[in-house]
Amino acid sequence: MPSALLKYFFPVIIILIGNCSHCQDLGFKFTAKTEKGNYYLLKGNIDGKYKITMKLFLSGGPRCGEEWKAIQWKNGGLDGWYYYDKIGTKIKLTGSFGFDSYGEVKLYVPMSSKDTINAYTCEMENYKEVFVNEDDFDFTKMKWKMKGDKIFKDVNLDILKKPSPNKITVTFELPNGKSKKLDINKLSELVGFDDINIISYGEANNYYHLLFKLENFGWREYQKYIGYLNINDNLELKDFKICLAYDSWNGEEEKISFDIAHPENGVRCTQKNK
Repeated sequence: MPSALLKYFFPVIIILIGNCSHCQDLGFKFTAKTEKGNYYLLKGNIDGKYKITMKLFLSGGPRCGEEWKAIQWKNGGLDGWYYYDKIGTKIKLTGSFGFDSYGEVKLYVPMSSKDTINAYTCEMENYKEVFVNEDDFDFTKMKWKMKGDKIFKDVNLDILKKPSPNKITVTFELPNGKSKKLDINKLSELVGFDDINIISYGEANNYYHLLFKLENFGWREYQKYIGYLNINDNLELKDFKICLAYDSWNGEEEKISFDIAHPENGVRCTQKNK
């Protein structure tokens, strides 16, 4: 699997709304949202006869693999569903994929919600159906069969959507109904953030100030950033800044400073952040 996709793996597949426990009802407000993009959407057929639609989400971190394998070479997780276009009822899928020279795809329809992937073999004992590609990380060339069948049927799928970076936005709203949406990915010139949470916000010196936290739950690395921005009554962004607060590769918190009670003071980075 291309390494560029690794940074798009995430443990939870939902739209997250950032809340602020330190903010009072000030009339105006800031809200934050994370739109997850780490999924494949596919359409095609089984055995050239039965049209299907499939959606697969990439989970964060390794799911299974031999004990001797380093964590970065274990199989990643897949979860999702498929349905027959004529019926429309979603059928749950769960499985794994390999992305090294021994790439593979295994997708199972479990017998029950309690049936899971074996952490060592990447296989499922109790399943109804299985989709596999034992040669490559490629959803377009899988095979399918019911449990107990001896012959696999060809599965031909086209990829309608590939995984993309999460879209991180902050929306500022005034009491008069005017609002401004800010693209945090574009402003920070960084991608791969998994989550955003508002720390605090307030009004001072005729500006509206916001402190927020960004997190990246990477396969091999965790990062945390503290951000600050301010905006005026004309909905013009006047200042924007983010500081690296923690990187698991370093193992120590960076020395940055900010005041939850006074977001107008912004955030001060260490020398290496500047």
